[in-house]
Amino acid sequence: MKLFVCALHPEARPLIEHYGMQKETDTPFALYRSGEAALVISGIGKLRSAAATAFLLERCDTLEAVVLNVGVCG
Repeated sequence: MKLFVCALHPEARPLIEHYGMQKETDTPFALYRSGEAALVISGIGKLRSAAATAFLLERCDTLEAVVLNVGVCG
């Protein structure tokens, strides 16, 4: 499974569309999923990214996953 962490929604939008992900509700971070991928939007900063990554790994209980932090630094 492919797991993505993005800081902002504009960075995440192409991945959400490409994988046809649907948003889950009632989560502390914006979480999107499809059959082959999941994505979390963390917000800006190292601490938020770390927390969102931990949240994503917990929610996507899988032993075979690749986690990618995707974004634009400007």
